[in-house]
Amino acid sequence: MNFIEFVERATTWIYVRGKLAFLAGRFPGQISITKAFRHPFYCRVSDKGVIYVGERTSFNYGCVLIAHERIEIGRGCLFGPNVHVYDFDHGMSQNGIMYRDQPTTTSPVRIGDNVWFGANVVVLKGVTIGDNAVIAANSVVCKDVPANTLVHTKRDLIYRALQ
Repeated sequence: MNFIEFVERATTWIYVRGKLAFLAGRFPGQISITKAFRHPFYCRVSDKGVIYVGERTSFNYGCVLIAHERIEIGRGCLFGPNVHVYDFDHGMSQNGIMYRDQPTTTSPVRIGDNVWFGANVVVLKGVTIGDNAVIAANSVVCKDVPANTLVHTKRDLIYRALQ
């Protein structure tokens, strides 16, 4: 191991332990999480929110977990870079009240064991993802995913000449 690799491992070790201590102090009893994540890692819960992460689940760079109600993640899951999981939506009523002042709606997110998320996946409220599912990069998951299923968002590329 060269000096640069040593410094990266040492700073990551310090970051992970510092983040775990921060989360335990800031949200006592509300977050149960593995220590297998890379920085930056963002994890927040509301007063009533809970996040549970099973053993051997790991998070790559830039992952975000925000729970206003409940996020449950099974064992042995792999989160690619920049995966975001939310169990809430902001209000969108067109009644003259600013969006930021409208109430949120929540619904728990449940992720089974051995689920693999590619880079830049977004999981939205109320979703249940079954065991052994694979969610391809850049997918937005807004419906339940059965076990042993590959999910990808189909996007067609459209080319047109500029005039």
